[in-house]
Amino acid sequence: MSHHAMSHRRAVTAAMSLAGQIDRLERPADVLDALHRHVATIAEVSVFGAWRSSLRRDDLDSYIVGKNVFLHPTVPHTFIDDFFAMRRERPQRDGAKSLAKPRPVHID
Repeated sequence: MSHHAMSHRRAVTAAMSLAGQIDRLERPADVLDALHRHVATIAEVSVFGAWRSSLRRDDLDSYIVGKNVFLHPTVPHTFIDDFFAMRRERPQRDGAKSLAKPRPVHID
């Protein structure tokens, strides 16, 4: 079996295990911690937080820590304030949409 196939199989197994664990968890912090542990084992990265997008995605005041924004306990409490301050100064453009859209090319 190739390395890629083994990595894929390990990721699928971890995802199935995570889904089973999440189903039994009641607190968002526990879900985030489980996600952090699983992602770290397969991708060697950390999960800082998770959020549920607001119906008004550009309304940054509608994102509230503990209600629809959840941070891993290792993340400094000042992180989210700094993050949203940066977003207010430099609004994020939808890069995925702009990359996916073909742009007209003008050739003389």
